[in-house]
Amino acid sequence: MTTETVHSPPQNKLSFKGLVAGLSVGHGVKHFAQSAFLMLVPGLKETLDISGLGMGSIQSIQSVSSAVSNIPAGALTDIYPNRIRWLLIFSMAMLGLGYVTLSSVDDYWMVCLAVAFVGFGQSFWHAPAFGTLAARYPAQRGLAISLHLTGAQVGNTLGPFVIGIFLDGIALTSLGILSFDMDALLSWRQVSLLTGGLCLVACPVIFLSMKDDASLKLNTENKLQAYVASGRELLKNRYVIGYTLLGGLRGAVHGSFTLFVVIYMAEVLDFSQFKIGFHIALLTAAGVISTPIMGHLSDNIGRKPVIITAMCIMAMLIPTFLVIPIGIPFTIGLAVLGLVFFSVMPIITAAAQDSAGSGSEGSVTAMMFLGLSLVSLSSPPIAGKIYDSADFDGVIIFCTVVAITGALLAIILPSPPSPKVPETVTEV
Repeated sequence: MTTETVHSPPQNKLSFKGLVAGLSVGHGVKHFAQSAFLMLVPGLKETLDISGLGMGSIQSIQSVSSAVSNIPAGALTDIYPNRIRWLLIFSMAMLGLGYVTLSSVDDYWMVCLAVAFVGFGQSFWHAPAFGTLAARYPAQRGLAISLHLTGAQVGNTLGPFVIGIFLDGIALTSLGILSFDMDALLSWRQVSLLTGGLCLVACPVIFLSMKDDASLKLNTENKLQAYVASGRELLKNRYVIGYTLLGGLRGAVHGSFTLFVVIYMAEVLDFSQFKIGFHIALLTAAGVISTPIMGHLSDNIGRKPVIITAMCIMAMLIPTFLVIPIGIPFTIGLAVLGLVFFSVMPIITAAAQDSAGSGSEGSVTAMMFLGLSLVSLSSPPIAGKIYDSADFDGVIIFCTVVAITGALLAIILPSPPSPKVPETVTEV
């Protein structure tokens, strides 16, 4: 018996409402919670007396867990595209479990377990969310994914700032704005517990705001056999592999720089928690504006020119921190770096998506973040060892070398093909 099912074509007209807005807001909440970890690092490091190498190793454990989570996330997204909300709920629940566990740790290995939960949860979100948007809006893939990342940028910006206030009080005197100060409100353990609670509360909100209906059956329901076959094809795709490697190099720079700039500001510059949060927020604040602009440009002039420009700017800006004076120049430097630091990631993802065709969006997203985790796996411990022996200047030099390597790779990589926009999909 032959059954023919004709699915509706994907929506090609993108607007910031409905699915796009809902996923972007959810992504913002996730990254608000995710950004909390950086703000907890100084207190965690001091309480348990962890070395720079130890903190770098914790970051690597988080990367390993993130890498592992991408495998089931990508498979489940492509096999069950009409069950996206359950995957997002699982992601948020794991993130919440990680922070609740972290709030009660009293030894190094419990920290490792907690960050493993956090890493698994934070990366499990990407395949169902990115894959859904990439399949629904193939002609505006760069903008759709960039809007989703803009939600992350908002969360990354608000998270350090708000958590800095909770940890250190409203210390506006530390910025020289007003002569006003207030005592710290919460300890790092209490902030961790509240962050976990926020994630767990978000789970029923996701359940109630999304539906498992036919509109989420984007192009095809891949079964396991078809999924495995498409996975083999992706591993042979030079565009996907190349841009996955590029995404990993960018992630290695981002992870190493942000982790140790926080430690540097806390231990060497003696910044307050509020001031640290303010400066970390600057790394993403500018990206709230630049991310959708870069996504729109990549849809119109091509992915490669945008990627090359962003990677080269990053490679040129990072070494300037070797000579930038502490104070206003340091603050401005972080803000300018934030224009490209995280914003180029959705364009790299879209470049890989373009060459994969429909039906594998979840798998391509999973492979991108799996590659990001694997390539950047060794960088935090290396950066940690360098920090222990050569301070933050050594970390800057390390990040510069990796960033230059990424810029060169962006230049030599072939331009991705134009996005494939299917009209209808027929299963026989």
